Amino acid sequence: LGWKVGNDCQLDFFVRDTGIGIPRDRIDRLFKAFSQVDSSTTRKYGGTGLGLAISTRLVELMHGRIWVESEEGKGTTFFFTIKIVVPSELLALPTIVVRGKIPELQNKRVLIVDDNPTNLQLLRLQSEYWGMLPRTTASPHEALEWLRKGDPFDIAILDMLMPVMNGIQLAVEINAMRPTKTLPLLLLSSSGTLDEEQKKYRELFFAAVPKPVKHDQLFNYVLSALSGVQRPTLRKKPVGQPESKLSHVIPLKILVAEDNEINQRLFTHMLKQLGYACRVVSNGTEVLRELETQPCDLIFMDVHMPEMDGLEASRQIVSRWNAQERPKIIALTADAMQGDREKCIEAGMDDYLAKPIRIDDVRRMLEQWGPGKATLPATSIAQAPVAADSLTETILSHFHKLGFDQDPVFLSEFIIVALNDMSKKCEQLLLAYKEKDIKTLHYAAHTLKGGASNLGTTTFIDICRQIEGSAIENSFEGIEKVKEAFETESKRVLEALQILSERQADSLKHS
Repeated sequence: LGWKVGNDCQLDFFVRDTGIGIPRDRIDRLFKAFSQVDSSTTRKYGGTGLGLAISTRLVELMHGRIWVESEEGKGTTFFFTIKIVVPSELLALPTIVVRGKIPELQNKRVLIVDDNPTNLQLLRLQSEYWGMLPRTTASPHEALEWLRKGDPFDIAILDMLMPVMNGIQLAVEINAMRPTKTLPLLLLSSSGTLDEEQKKYRELFFAAVPKPVKHDQLFNYVLSALSGVQRPTLRKKPVGQPESKLSHVIPLKILVAEDNEINQRLFTHMLKQLGYACRVVSNGTEVLRELETQPCDLIFMDVHMPEMDGLEASRQIVSRWNAQERPKIIALTADAMQGDREKCIEAGMDDYLAKPIRIDDVRRMLEQWGPGKATLPATSIAQAPVAADSLTETILSHFHKLGFDQDPVFLSEFIIVALNDMSKKCEQLLLAYKEKDIKTLHYAAHTLKGGASNLGTTTFIDICRQIEGSAIENSFEGIEKVKEAFETESKRVLEALQILSERQADSLKHS
């Protein structure tokens, strides 16, 4: 802790390594976007050069600063500070210790009912660490007998899935003897929520705790139930956030093949919202290498990638693995044209999604192609353009449809990445045009089109598509016709992103 005045605090952090160190004359490059200490094509240590630029922005949003000290051959230390305001209602909260007696929980009697002996033992030990007096049983009927005899429990923790009598049925019986206002009940549930049929019993429980149980989270619920003090982790779920994770229903190992960093981040975020962790690669060659060592159930495969595109990668997967062993392949492409879907299916892909991809599209594909669910490929439906009064509002409206407004920190980071990446690609395209480099020009136009599809900027998408088409035909004359429109519209898009970046920064400062 750096300093504290009233409710205002400054927190000081440092991260130290004993690596190769950084030359003094190159330290100033570190915090610039798309800049690396070693920028050669043969560099040993990779990365986009975005991490520290984003870290700098986040630290500045928290009214802090970031700097580095390094010595070649000995290592590097990064320092940063942030300033925070501690809400007055949290100042009186007790200090949490990993092992020790908590005054608010000291000698509180807790009833723990779980038919799993391992879980029962862990919960008993954890409650003892907090200074509580646990009484455990694997039998709901035994728990009810203790209550009938008048055992003075202060709180009860009930597992949801138990034979003969589940957690809800047990809670109904307990409530008939001891109302939940005098005996708070915590339900341990694999989803952490109640389904539609069970929601009528919501009032029986102080909270539903997701399994596997995280003990710091359980501590917060227990403390809140017994003391009436609500800790930050008990805040209500934001409106619009999914009540349950799809991964609990359809467990899948997922690989995302996409060379565009913006799309990589977008897809990773969407899958995370649905409860999935995923592996990410940048081309078809890497897909095949991954499958040799780490099989997966489903691949979201971009069609246009360097080295080996998605179509060729799919053909090789189909030829190497039989239908029962190979992963399902969902094509991703910005080319929502007649015949594109047929090309993907002919290459061995199982289904097709047109960019921009939305979380509902991803959910639909996972539900369609989860184990034992898929039979025939589904046809993707093109989305209507977003209507808005200005380009800035168009992009913001599109972000809302993608669900980004539920995670303001991610949205801020995503806007910064999109701004830097598209700015770089626009410069790359104009330079390629100047140097008559048709291959680079085609790649830049294609990636810009994909990036713009995540913003909902239809005019810019159309311009990029025209440039890409002319590049395919090796027609600089066709590109010349839209070059001025490209320069005008790309400037508008970048300015709109800059406005949104500043607006989001202001929003985070006051949140």
